[in-house]
Amino acid sequence: MIPYRDQKNRNAIYYFVREFERRKRHYPEVSQICRFLCLLDFVSVMKTGLPCIDVFSDNFFIPEEYENPDMDYFSDSEIEIMNRLLSGIFGDEDIYNVFFDLFDEGKALEKEKLLFMVCLRDREF
Repeated sequence: MIPYRDQKNRNAIYYFVREFERRKRHYPEVSQICRFLCLLDFVSVMKTGLPCIDVFSDNFFIPEEYENPDMDYFSDSEIEIMNRLLSGIFGDEDIYNVFFDLFDEGKALEKEKLLFMVCLRDREF
């Protein structure tokens, strides 16, 4: 079980929505939020062996209203993952370089690298 999973889920969404709106000047679609959260969990599992928020659990939800995120629920590593994913998504950095930098080369298997790249193929963020 992930400590504070519901709070982390909610605050990861708030953080992504805030950053998306700040950069794109409109709110993201639900599919964009879900893609970000899936990438967050995927990278977290590959890096630490544990999901950050467990997006595939039964209790996953998307709030109808957004607030300022409380980042105290996240470790420094989780915040780094979120920031690097946002940098890649919004073109501040090349998303593929972000992906490879977040992993130790020994941990990221070729199959997972390919899966990640397929997820990014349609980069309509």
